[in-house]
Amino acid sequence: MSRIFIVLLLAFAATTGTASAGGWATVELDESPSGIVAGEPWRVELIVKQHGITPMDDLSPSVRIDNGEGVVRTFRAQPAGRPGTYVAEVTYPSAGTWRTRLFDGFTDAYPHRLPEMDVPPAAASAGFPWHQTVAIGVIALLFLAGLLAVSDRPRLRLGTVTLRGRAA
Repeated sequence: MSRIFIVLLLAFAATTGTASAGGWATVELDESPSGIVAGEPWRVELIVKQHGITPMDDLSPSVRIDNGEGVVRTFRAQPAGRPGTYVAEVTYPSAGTWRTRLFDGFTDAYPHRLPEMDVPPAAASAGFPWHQTVAIGVIALLFLAGLLAVSDRPRLRLGTVTLRGRAA
């Protein structure tokens, strides 16, 4: 009886391990994140592969961002038209340090993590740079005035004109 119990126990242990095996996927990015600025969309392309080899279709991958201060956003990725490839438009709403997690849409049990990113603020749109234009204009006028002051051009004298030794 104890032999049967041990055989059944071993059979149970062997089947439970294999029943959950094979349920994992990897997520690759088409390129490393760069040039990310707060308030501007980052187009991220995700490539989901089962066991890191076979591209997987019909999934719902997503990108989740979290600033550690309660701001969490999730961006769903859409199929990009190539096997296993999905695209999401991710916008970091503010400057600061953000954590980014990629969910493969297959199991989502363990998100794929990117290193923390320091997202800079968006550049303020100031319109036409009037201050710089005026400063450049003033500098150009001062430069021209300096050139005129030191140039070797004939000078017009007011007053007496001397003609061959005689005053006119």
